[in-house]
Amino acid sequence: MDTRKMATEYRLGHWAQIMRERRESGQNVRTFCENVGICENVYYYWQRKVREAASKQMTEEMKEKLGTTKIGMAAKTLSTPPGFMEVRIAETPMQSGGERSQGNHIYIEVSGVKIKASEMYPTEKLAVLIRELARQ
Repeated sequence: MDTRKMATEYRLGHWAQIMRERRESGQNVRTFCENVGICENVYYYWQRKVREAASKQMTEEMKEKLGTTKIGMAAKTLSTPPGFMEVRIAETPMQSGGERSQGNHIYIEVSGVKIKASEMYPTEKLAVLIRELARQ
């Protein structure tokens, strides 16, 4: 591995940690950046880079698992770029007993497994969970 790639991976990890800290603090981006002395534009720049790297990593993992041909076919079939999943938004989510749900939650179904998570649940943890479920 060359030193440029190692440095980039280090920076991505560093900024991913900063983003976790911001989310855990409960502060919005502007307030958090002011408090820790980070330029807000720099924060958003690295947020985009971290997301792009995560998407690329997920795409590569899918290619390894399914093969390049199947990835291309799946993307054409779903009209969804590799590394992304189709998301359908329900007007009113239902709980398992058929009653209307209260509060702000997201509902995810992957490989037949249904997940309900608070909107405040860390997206990195959800991504790991979805990735693991998609492997099965």
